[in-house]
Amino acid sequence: MKRLALFFDGTWNRPAARSNVSRMFAVTPGTGSDGIEQRSNYLPGVGTERFERLRGGIFGFGTARNIHQAYRWLVDNYDDGDQIFLFGFSRGAFTARSLAGLIACCGLLERGSATGVPEVYEQYRQGKRQLAPGARQVDIHFLGVWDTVGALGVPWGRIRGISRSTTRFHNTNPSVRYRNMFHALAIDEHREAYQATLWTAFRPEGQPLRPLRADQQLEQRWFVGAHSDVGGNRDDPSLARIPLAWLWAKAEQCGLDLAGPVPADPGDHLLPIQDSFGTFLLGFYRLTRLGRPFHRPIGRPPLATRTRSGWSHNLNETIDGSVFERWRTDANYRPANLVSWAGRLQVDPGELAGARSAESAAEPADQSG
Repeated sequence: MKRLALFFDGTWNRPAARSNVSRMFAVTPGTGSDGIEQRSNYLPGVGTERFERLRGGIFGFGTARNIHQAYRWLVDNYDDGDQIFLFGFSRGAFTARSLAGLIACCGLLERGSATGVPEVYEQYRQGKRQLAPGARQVDIHFLGVWDTVGALGVPWGRIRGISRSTTRFHNTNPSVRYRNMFHALAIDEHREAYQATLWTAFRPEGQPLRPLRADQQLEQRWFVGAHSDVGGNRDDPSLARIPLAWLWAKAEQCGLDLAGPVPADPGDHLLPIQDSFGTFLLGFYRLTRLGRPFHRPIGRPPLATRTRSGWSHNLNETIDGSVFERWRTDANYRPANLVSWAGRLQVDPGELAGARSAESAAEPADQSG
């Protein structure tokens, strides 16, 4: 058995960007302290290739190529019994989850299979949920992502030549092939184009919500900060250390051996928050939104689905204890979405300590990380 870890960075990010993805990749040794081999592969974010900065960064071109490359790497390296770890930030999180969906739907090709990777990808893109010829079923042992961008993957809605069928993941429901799923989310991201795509579950009308299997765990935790404050890629990535430390601990609990101490300081939660809404595209994006920021809903009530009779539930949202600590310490920190959540649950965030369930503030979240 060995551990295979793939790291998908966010838009325009390379290792020098110091995102949480590149920082975690840098501390993944080739052999764990237990003597087990660990193979890792880092894929830069879309828009890093020459002449692709605009096409990749704004319109998402290159995502399919990264999925192909990562799938091929797994085909070349995977042996039965290996553990697969996937990490991603922003559109890299979208890529990691798309790759996981591809494997869950169509399987992983055996080395030497006559079926090509493009054929498997096309089957997945068309929504055909069946094992591809020459593929076998494998589990995704760990999925750790920072702030997955909206399902379309581009910040301008529908554009001629770019359709949801080419850039979506087909399902935000967690597959039974996923074992451990963790998602860090940004409370203070106000660009509607960067809506977070959470893991969800469908509940048919009149039926109870089906629980996860006993061998699965999933948590989606909210943190202080905007998109890049949670995933890194800032001149000062300090605020991003809190969600980095959380996913770092979760990965180690699930078996990945990482070198060095968890990089977080007690005062990180009080650091400045990036104004991504005001500065994105040199301020032009703010003008297109008439200066009105978007507030991501926390603990969103179930929504009726459009295509089937039933409800879509966000799964296991929690709020990190550092959020409540900032509320107590910083009188100016009163994000509208957190205020709305507190009003709905009739709680005072200043009186809460430790991570809490977004569904019931009286219920502490798992304190293991």
